[in-house]
Amino acid sequence: MSEAEAILRYSRASILADYARAGIGVLLTGAPLLAVEANITVIVILGGLATLFALFGIKTYFRQRSIVRLDNRGVALIGPLGLRIDWAQLSLYKLAYYATRRDRQSGWMQLTLGQGKRRLKIDSTLDQFARLVEQAGLAAIARRVELSVATRANLAALNIVLPEAEA
Repeated sequence: MSEAEAILRYSRASILADYARAGIGVLLTGAPLLAVEANITVIVILGGLATLFALFGIKTYFRQRSIVRLDNRGVALIGPLGLRIDWAQLSLYKLAYYATRRDRQSGWMQLTLGQGKRRLKIDSTLDQFARLVEQAGLAAIARRVELSVATRANLAALNIVLPEAEA
């Protein structure tokens, strides 16, 4: 495997934390359904929330079972929901920041890469996330993919400086 090639995984700590969030969410919203009298409003609200937490748990399972392979030709998500984006066909590059507090001091980033109608979304809990962001960014510049102002600001927050595209 060359220096530009890597196998990346989501950190164990982030996976365990997501399982805990999903489990607690299902417990706090699903358990009351067993304890309360059948009221359609309560069933719809708590049942809907329990379903969302359960789906989050399933998504976490897929992330746990997946790896990201980064190489000179592109990036591939290998696992239950596998997908490959080739640098030569890259048509979308977006780096978004999602704040969890109003002061924007806590949150996560999500890199979205596109090839035609296919989209690959990877969040910043992935080991070596900045490496992937930079390598994909270089491919985006080479392909003359437009980078939004928000994407450029988020790149700066990661201390990643991409060259300007040649005219």
